[in-house]
Amino acid sequence: MREFAFKNHYLGGSLHPFGYKHWFWSVYNYKKLMPAQYYKIMAKYQGREDEAPVAVINGQYFKVGLGEDGKRCIAFYPQSTAAGVLKEAMLRLFDPESPSFIGDAYYGKTPLRAPIHDSLLLEVPDAQWDRVFESVCREMQRPIVQQPMTGNLAQFGDYLSIGVAAKQGLDWSQMEDIPVPGFTELGVGSEPIYEPMEQDDEEDLNSFGREVA
Repeated sequence: MREFAFKNHYLGGSLHPFGYKHWFWSVYNYKKLMPAQYYKIMAKYQGREDEAPVAVINGQYFKVGLGEDGKRCIAFYPQSTAAGVLKEAMLRLFDPESPSFIGDAYYGKTPLRAPIHDSLLLEVPDAQWDRVFESVCREMQRPIVQQPMTGNLAQFGDYLSIGVAAKQGLDWSQMEDIPVPGFTELGVGSEPIYEPMEQDDEEDLNSFGREVA
């Protein structure tokens, strides 16, 4: 991944599920070495499978390290793909032309207060709760056409579908888990395959007070 970003200065485009493209200009950095330092590092790596982190450019010796984009390029695909999944769901929920439109659920205005990582924080009047909750659960679990299931994964359906969890409460300090309609109940795909929430995600959401749905 780093080598591709280094040589082409970008990742994504036609290779990205959502067509996202990001430019990377500092995958590696170079620190000039004296010849003795260069040969010392080369000797240290002699006989090892991994290559010595050095380079010779125009007769000059350099130690190669990770630049500002060294870690960013590794994180690009998973982070941006997750963002694309959430954005597509939001478009279906907040596009007035969509059958799942909920953009008027807060007394004629949007109930969306913030997207948080892969979640939505919503403020929903009691009278609109059933409608909003069902629509959000359906669209958040809808098969992702940008991510077809191939190979052995095809047995689980044509496209990736992701189960969701939800909390509700009168304010952030009173949030409680609530049952979420499954794929079959909502008519959006096959039964979900659940993965445990990462601890970091749990802590991040707790710091925000958790989400409504």
